[in-house]
Amino acid sequence: MQVRNRIKYLVYFLIGEDASAENFLKVRNQIYTVAFTAILMWSYTFNTYFTIKDFYHLHIMCWIYSIVHLLSPLSLLFSKSIILSTNIYLFAGFAFQFHYSVATGGFYTTTPVWFSILPLLAGIATTTANVVFWFIVSAAGYICLLIFDMNGFFGDSYTPVGQLWGQINITFGYIILNSMLILGYRSFRDTQNRIIQEQRDNIRNLNRIICHDISNPLAVIKLSFTQLIHDDDISQKNKKFISVGLSAMENIKNIIDHTRKLDALEVGKVKLQLQKVNLIEVLQKSINIFEHRFEDKELQFSISVPQEPCYCVVDQISLQNQVFNNILSNAIKFTSRGQKVDVQVKCDENFIRVIFSDTGSGIREDIISDIYDHSEKTTMLGTDGEQGTGFGLPIVKSIMDKMDASIEVISRHEDKFPQSHGTSFILSFKKAK
Repeated sequence: MQVRNRIKYLVYFLIGEDASAENFLKVRNQIYTVAFTAILMWSYTFNTYFTIKDFYHLHIMCWIYSIVHLLSPLSLLFSKSIILSTNIYLFAGFAFQFHYSVATGGFYTTTPVWFSILPLLAGIATTTANVVFWFIVSAAGYICLLIFDMNGFFGDSYTPVGQLWGQINITFGYIILNSMLILGYRSFRDTQNRIIQEQRDNIRNLNRIICHDISNPLAVIKLSFTQLIHDDDISQKNKKFISVGLSAMENIKNIIDHTRKLDALEVGKVKLQLQKVNLIEVLQKSINIFEHRFEDKELQFSISVPQEPCYCVVDQISLQNQVFNNILSNAIKFTSRGQKVDVQVKCDENFIRVIFSDTGSGIREDIISDIYDHSEKTTMLGTDGEQGTGFGLPIVKSIMDKMDASIEVISRHEDKFPQSHGTSFILSFKKAK
């Protein structure tokens, strides 16, 4: 805990207490990276100074490389640039390993393997462009070493002790560095997950407050409008406006109800009561509810079901009110007057399939993959201008998943198939034994 607090104070010292959470995490991860890689840098420095013969002032330069590397985070005091600070310590490490490689045998030694880690270290705290830059630098370093070897320009400064020390650096260095990277990744992942969860909780609480605070005034306004529309002193023209207002308020109420339902499903407050039911009976109840809407819109409706009962284990209330009712409502909403809606139930040894088909306008290809995602805007006006909430199908999908059932959609939009458009929803349930 003390180490974490000291790192926290160091980060704020370098970039200020008003730094964003993202920059705080980047600088913190950079400090950890510099600290762990400094262990390797200084190990190579002592190895170079005490056990390797000097080669083009390597005995002096090794200290300079390591000091620049270690102090690189201090550049944040002047530039506030995380990319610059990162590049300083990466250049120091690259220059050291390149110089060391040339001094100890060139391209065919094990030391250049450290070049491969540079793009990964760049990616911890900087941009994709900087990762690409360090990929190019690393590749160029390898190529230069190869060219030097081909022209005989390399030293053979290793002593037996230096060679042993160098091998230990490679072996344990990779163990330390890989351990550091995975620990850093896990810490970063956990922090980000916590931030995301906090944001989700805040949004969920805000939605609950909004739904609660809107519901009561809305109920009062709706009651007042309902009384006005039955007042004989109100003109027919004004009653029409009032009717439009009532319709809009009903749509708002539906949005609030669906938001609450979706929230309850996500947090697990809704517990489905799974029981063995005759699916055909549940389906028939839903169809009876919508019978007048089929008639009002002059839609042709047909249903085909087996003669024998089809039993499955589901939550009867959710299946009827949330699944069947939502799909039937959408079929009516998006099917033009005089067109057809068809429902079929097919039952075999293992599964019961309910197929809702319509000859409506269909679903556009650009939104069909998002229709179960409540965070995406997929609402469309119905063929008679009916409004939707965009929450119906996400709720359907959530309930189907909780009942261990599946839903599939096949749709042909009228823009691409003007003569054969329409949508089919196929619901599959495991047959009860």
